[in-house]
Amino acid sequence: MKAVDDDRPEQGIEERRGGPARAAIAMAAVVAAVAAVAVGAQVDVAIPGTPVPQSLQTLAVVVVGGALGLRVGALALIAYLVAGAVGLPVFAGGASGLEALGGPTAGYLAGFVLGAAAMGWWADRGWASRFAAAFGGAVVAHAVILLAGWSWLALDIGAGAAWSGGVAPFLVGGVVKSAVAAGLLAFTPIGRGGEPDWGVCTIVRIRADSGGDPVFHRRACTIVQNPLARHSACRHIGSDMHDHSSGCLEP
Repeated sequence: MKAVDDDRPEQGIEERRGGPARAAIAMAAVVAAVAAVAVGAQVDVAIPGTPVPQSLQTLAVVVVGGALGLRVGALALIAYLVAGAVGLPVFAGGASGLEALGGPTAGYLAGFVLGAAAMGWWADRGWASRFAAAFGGAVVAHAVILLAGWSWLALDIGAGAAWSGGVAPFLVGGVVKSAVAAGLLAFTPIGRGGEPDWGVCTIVRIRADSGGDPVFHRRACTIVQNPLARHSACRHIGSDMHDHSSGCLEP
């Protein structure tokens, strides 16, 4: 018998049923996220390099996605839109109602869901735990939001005007807010979320000297923990190997 290192990373997921406590935590997280985005929509700050005041709304959206993960983060922003649609003053300037969902800012509002989902997808893979990686994800999420807003505005006022009025003034602010979001996700407990739990597995195969089929392998996983996750890493999938391991070893 001889050991053969197989350094191919694999991602596996294993269903883990959540109970009422997990559901209650997720619901509380959604409510807190809606409140955070609503508060951010009412706060304007001056960003050096641009004369246009910037709200903290997109900062809150990105942090929500990074903290809660793709599914819960996107759900939180959908809940935010529903809250505004039914009359709660959660949109910028205290606006609410269905009219806001069809006005000039409708593209940005839709982009909030997409942006939170993008940042959540990033975080689910463990890429938001370090500042540089989290910053990259936050920039992508802001770009998604601005692209959605530009696309909607362009239908009404044209692509050039939509860019100069609806995107260009917010580029510097987006970079600054991406850096702040990355700091919050990388250096505070806010960034410990993301779902599902995700693991990179290193497999060691034990083969017979004759080169026959592997008869045993073991796996060590680096797992990103998340109390809101409904999955855990790492069940072996997608391989021709016989799986005799019993799970993952946390570092």
